[in-house]
Amino acid sequence: MVFKEDITRQTETTIENIAYLIDENNLKERYGLQNGASLKDIQQIRVYTKRERDGDTVKKICEQSFPGVSQIYCIADICRPSLLVEIEAVAVVRKRGK
Repeated sequence: MVFKEDITRQTETTIENIAYLIDENNLKERYGLQNGASLKDIQQIRVYTKRERDGDTVKKICEQSFPGVSQIYCIADICRPSLLVEIEAVAVVRKRGK
C-alpha cells in the first residue's frame, strides 16, 4: 500500500515490508529456507529519499527502527513515481543455536 505524499507512513510501511520479507515463515514458505531473521538481525541499511525535505523524518524513523545499525542516506530517484523512500537492508542470518 502506498500512502501518497505521506513520507512517515511510506517509511514505516517499508520497514514493515522488510520485516515480513526476512521473517522465518516467509523465507521457509517461499524459498524453503530453515532460518529467518528479524529487524534485530539487520547490519546495514541504505536509504534513498526522493525529496531532500523528507530526509530528517526518514532518518528519525530509521534510527528508531534500526538502533546501532550502519546507515547511509542519499537523495535519489526512486523506482516508482508514487514512492518517496526506498530502503535496502542487509541482514545476517545465523543457524539456530549458534
